[in-house]
Amino acid sequence: MFHYYTPRQAIVGFSVATADLTSGTINWTPHWTKMTNAERAKRNPGIRPAWIRKLRDYRDLDTPLSLAAIQKSEKFVRDFIKHLSKRKINPLILFQDYPGQLRAVQGGYVTKMPAAFVAHWPILRNAVDQFSALNSQATNSAEVNAATLELVEEHEAKQGRSAQSFVADPKVRKTIERHAVDRAMIFFEAEGFNDIVEKGKPYDLLCRRQSGNELFVEVKGTTTDGEEIFLTANEVSHYKQHAPNTALYVLSKINLIHENENVSATGGTEKIYWPWRIDEEKLTAFAFTYKLGPK
Repeated sequence: MFHYYTPRQAIVGFSVATADLTSGTINWTPHWTKMTNAERAKRNPGIRPAWIRKLRDYRDLDTPLSLAAIQKSEKFVRDFIKHLSKRKINPLILFQDYPGQLRAVQGGYVTKMPAAFVAHWPILRNAVDQFSALNSQATNSAEVNAATLELVEEHEAKQGRSAQSFVADPKVRKTIERHAVDRAMIFFEAEGFNDIVEKGKPYDLLCRRQSGNELFVEVKGTTTDGEEIFLTANEVSHYKQHAPNTALYVLSKINLIHENENVSATGGTEKIYWPWRIDEEKLTAFAFTYKLGPK
């Protein structure tokens, strides 16, 4: 989906239409010309039935494609419209064959974007290439995550309840992480850190005292006994760069409460390693990447 923004008179971004189509209502009144606002409101009540399709992954174009730039290719657009007319095809496309000068189609809130138009303007073509690359990365990431999950499950089966569990459900995983981070912030605030900032990656909290001392905190939450945790390569690398100004906060034995489709977390046992020192002999690699060369 390409997004045309009328106030800027330009195509400003693109997104992806999902398969999620639902029925609902929309508050919309057509802005017909030669009619006052009172007349529009009287003839066309705003709330009306509608189909709703969700969009995802919106991104701004690196450079908006302005209507003025499109008008420089006016002959190309008009010839294309005539070509469709000869074939007795009359799709609603973004640009209107208006006498005098091209303009964005009136009344076309969702229109066709012919592949010929995308190919004609490099800005649009680059956006499609960018999306294709992102989609490919997402596919590769999903494959990596699936392989990693399989290895983690194998590892968990060997270690039992003592090891941190990998939670596949993203909602539950986020709930556990949020609860652990909130508890960690309370702990380090009580330790005299007056400025605590959430970072996320490659560490969770940056804690500062008024004296200027900084502490980099890695937070782990788990419903297990927490005797063993997962560390990413980036987390270990960050630790090595900032030790000994590092701490590990582990909240284990977290209780989960499921109510209908909602989930919340309570409780937990704190384990704080401060300063945190990683014993390299206790690091276990359970996955590798292998780069294939020529046969």
